[in-house]
Amino acid sequence: MSPESDRSSSLLPAPSRRTILAGAAWSVPAIAAASIAPVAAAASNVPVLAFDKTTYTGTACSTITGTYLTATVGGVPTAGISVTVALSGSYTFTGGSTSYTGVTDSAGKVSLPAITVPATGGAATASATAASATTVTASVTAPVPSTGGAYFYDWYSGSNSKLANVPAGSTPVGQEAFLTNNGDLWVSNVRVATGVSAAVAQPYFDPNGGNVWHNYVTYVSSSGAYFYDGNGGGNSKQSNVPAGSKPVGQITFLAPNGDLYLNNSRLASNVTSAVAQPYYDYNWHTLISYTTASGAYVYDWYNGSTGTQTNVPGGSTAVGYASFLAQNGDLYVGNKKVASGVTAAVAQPYFDPNGGNVWHNYVAYTTSAGAFTYDGNGGGGGKQTNVPVGSTPVGQWSFLAPNGDLYLNNSKLTSNVTGAVVQPYYDYHWHTYITYSTVVPC
Repeated sequence: MSPESDRSSSLLPAPSRRTILAGAAWSVPAIAAASIAPVAAAASNVPVLAFDKTTYTGTACSTITGTYLTATVGGVPTAGISVTVALSGSYTFTGGSTSYTGVTDSAGKVSLPAITVPATGGAATASATAASATTVTASVTAPVPSTGGAYFYDWYSGSNSKLANVPAGSTPVGQEAFLTNNGDLWVSNVRVATGVSAAVAQPYFDPNGGNVWHNYVTYVSSSGAYFYDGNGGGNSKQSNVPAGSKPVGQITFLAPNGDLYLNNSRLASNVTSAVAQPYYDYNWHTLISYTTASGAYVYDWYNGSTGTQTNVPGGSTAVGYASFLAQNGDLYVGNKKVASGVTAAVAQPYFDPNGGNVWHNYVAYTTSAGAFTYDGNGGGGGKQTNVPVGSTPVGQWSFLAPNGDLYLNNSKLTSNVTGAVVQPYYDYHWHTYITYSTVVPC
């Protein structure tokens, strides 16, 4: 029987003085540290730094001017203190640098150069530090621009479709699925949920349900965990999944305490990472690769079997079907070490009807030397020589370069891409689906 039928207040320690380039605006530890820093600093006669604002707001492709910070010692503005300010989130100072160092004047002030807002807008952090001083931060933000768009590309047919209803600046989360900054979830150009904090969408071909395709979306919001079926619009709450869990793939969630839930039932405990993926080989599978502190495992929902990957070191991270990245950069596929010095990887199962009805585990990965692909069936693959160093693997044979160029099978597919998710899919043909977003550059 198909499993588908079963779905239904002591003083805080002093923080580091190292400049922190954080993507998020404010963090609780940073706020807490800032709130107690004047007391500790006054007692030790060290500088106390402060931005003139807690938040700087601009618009995409413009500049933020007039920003400054002050340094005081014992509450008195102090001259001659060298202060360094660093920016995150693609924001830069005039001239293109992400950091600026200045010396306080007689009023204890350092005026900062204009801050250039990137084409993508969004949230970032300005972090300031000086010798002996506690690092302080301010948020930098700009609305996501309305230029650009959301797209869906099918490698098999070569078609490229714009999803006109999806707001520009949305983040792709899987096949034809996007999540906006305000938490709206869009699937196949239709808004299907609001208040969503995270989502994973995956294509699946169902031979037992009329040979139709589904776009399964697993997502969470403040009200709980949910599962949405793009074929028919089914939307059901996973009532047993704890609040604060994160979606890790098809009907699968990882709770904050390490419990792993599949189809509303707890599958495993003490889990540190997991990736769940649909897979079709004339049967119905959901394949879950997961790790604990002691080992790595692969679970097949179709037959209920769990395999231990005995060669994979404890503490590794699941990166896809039967694939794990060890802390030292070794990449394991099917319990075999296939590469070293790996910085990132994405592994995906694929059933090939045109090549002898066999399964493949396609892995896209990067090292300091460049971008590579690997085929778990036969070990084929190699270096993607046209892909720039520093690119990010985003799925089957696909990489996103730092400048926004998207590469598929060693060729540039498009430019100005801000995010992409690439997935294999079988419906008696051979597809690679690429869901991506763009923004018009400044």
